[in-house]
Amino acid sequence: MNQIEELIEKNTRGEVKDFKFSYTAATKEEALKVFEIACQRLIEIHNWDKRADKISAKFVLTNKSGFEVLREPKEGDYIRIDIPGPGTKAGDGYDWVQVETIIFSDPYKMDVKFFGFKAIPATNPQNDKGVTAHFLSDQETSSFIISLNDKTIYSEIHDKNEAPNAGASHLIDKVRNLGVAAGAIFGIVNMQWNLLAKGLLK
Repeated sequence: MNQIEELIEKNTRGEVKDFKFSYTAATKEEALKVFEIACQRLIEIHNWDKRADKISAKFVLTNKSGFEVLREPKEGDYIRIDIPGPGTKAGDGYDWVQVETIIFSDPYKMDVKFFGFKAIPATNPQNDKGVTAHFLSDQETSSFIISLNDKTIYSEIHDKNEAPNAGASHLIDKVRNLGVAAGAIFGIVNMQWNLLAKGLLK
């Protein structure tokens, strides 16, 4: 099993979402340039809403303490998500995920290149009460991958084990999470990840 396959979680419960788009360049030089641009776009988490045609949520990368940072993500960082409508009490109005794993290819290997990371629903780093501050359960994983094989660049987003977070400590959060998760399962997240995966290659 290679690193990309290891990054994509096995689905054991709930919903599965897989989005994959590709672009084949005319030359290897062009392909490498497109790959590097796509990786930079993936790293720029604060611009994801623009890559997804300003659909739905806004994303902000934060450090382990929950403070906004403008840099490439590191393992242990958080992504703060502002979904239109009521936010969670546990998340101080936001949903939170944590960057769990980052992968990247050997820079000296020219035939296959890749960069990606996996994020999981997490507690609020600024007010950690041991409660998952996200509308999905902490069993869900989202994997974001850019790869280059010969002259073809791939952009992938994989959501696995997608199920509502029914373990919220506040009743209002439980109701909100079930409502948002229902919307996610029936298409809102589909649209957003579909547009983002495409937008990373534009």
